[in-house]
Amino acid sequence: MNFQSKKNISKLHPSVRVEVSGIVDLCNSFLNKKSTLEVIETFVSFDEQKTQYQIGRTIPGQILTNLKVGKSVQNYGFGLRVDLFVNEIPLNVLSQKNWSAVEISTWTEIV
Repeated sequence: MNFQSKKNISKLHPSVRVEVSGIVDLCNSFLNKKSTLEVIETFVSFDEQKTQYQIGRTIPGQILTNLKVGKSVQNYGFGLRVDLFVNEIPLNVLSQKNWSAVEISTWTEIV
């Protein structure tokens, strides 16, 4: 697990930090040396959530989320986003697939 993942995990609610860290470490123990699972986002403030919600609506771009302020578990430190990296490149970049499609959950897309 890289430094940024550890930093992101430290932003989670204290009651889940150790368990999340253990799960990420366990997942990485099953991957080859060229691949790692990294935590790319955890806590999202209300201001950040408001901005994310506005993208694709009042801010130009593709819709990023359907969750308004206070409706995401990330607003309370209980949610996280992970990405699989191969040779330090995120899998979503390698595949050029839209892993953040609003219609389908990210986990469903990669399993």
